[in-house]
Amino acid sequence: MNQTAMKTGTDKARCLECGAPLIPGDGRTDRKFCSVSCKNSYHNRNSEPFREYRMRILRRLDRNHSILSGILGMGRSSLGLAEAMAMGFSPTVYTSGNKRGKHVEYTCFDIRYRISENRLWAVEKVIISFFADP
Repeated sequence: MNQTAMKTGTDKARCLECGAPLIPGDGRTDRKFCSVSCKNSYHNRNSEPFREYRMRILRRLDRNHSILSGILGMGRSSLGLAEAMAMGFSPTVYTSGNKRGKHVEYTCFDIRYRISENRLWAVEKVIISFFADP
């Protein structure tokens, strides 16, 4: 009896996705799915909560980037934090943060900035190099 059969308490193992009996001698003895499509469906369904969580974070990062780009597009390098948050800015969502002297410098993809109690400041575009010089 394989692990799938032990989990179901039956003599015959069943597919974890559709419940079809798994035929002995047809592949591995410890298999859990009757087909590749059942295996994919099962894993896709079980990974959905993480995928949704990741997409929520990416949407918030995209919103932050749009707001920071808008600040730069206005020719400014700072904005009141309350005003930025009213526009949808999430101060707790960024791609990296590094302590620089007394301040923490945050980045949202290619835009660097700092946050004080009530202000986003030192907003600037950063040049990102993806390739090393030859």
